[in-house]
Amino acid sequence: EVAPVPVAGTTRSNIALAEADGVLTKINAPGPELGPEERELLLQTVRRQAHGADWIACCGSLPRGLAPSWYADLVARAHAAGVRIALDTSGPALLAALREGPDVVKPNAEELAEAVGRPLATVGDALKAAEDLRSLGAGAVLASLGADGQLLVTGASAWYGGAPVAAVRSNVGAGDASLAGFLIAGGAGP
Repeated sequence: EVAPVPVAGTTRSNIALAEADGVLTKINAPGPELGPEERELLLQTVRRQAHGADWIACCGSLPRGLAPSWYADLVARAHAAGVRIALDTSGPALLAALREGPDVVKPNAEELAEAVGRPLATVGDALKAAEDLRSLGAGAVLASLGADGQLLVTGASAWYGGAPVAAVRSNVGAGDASLAGFLIAGGAGP
């Protein structure tokens, strides 16, 4: 079911071009800038659509016009409504949202490194970074590490898994698919 939120600007377009030799080119156009009424309507629409839901999944960068704290506001409203929230974003929006305790955050390796401000050379480095995000408020961290696998860090446990391949051809959609699987499985560890 689609719940449109009318905005004055045009819809953002994202294009990924995958060449036969594995080169991936992403073309991400800027989206519209949302005004105050549109920002509030978006929050209200999410709240209305979340009635009776188990999870809200918020994925991607914020549209222009939304402050980095917008996801934090959404997390607070979701929790007030008794709904768990999964957040797949990065940068200042991720860091701001952590103060409201999203139930799970889903960074990739680059986003995880950016969030903690240091490079991640090993799975152990990624584990420490995920623990750092938990200490800042994330309920769980589901980190996709590209060819190095996937890491889930919850309150008392950490799980790591990989699926070795000879060569990674593309990781487009891998993080989205892993978050979807996690949520369909109930949003808990193995």
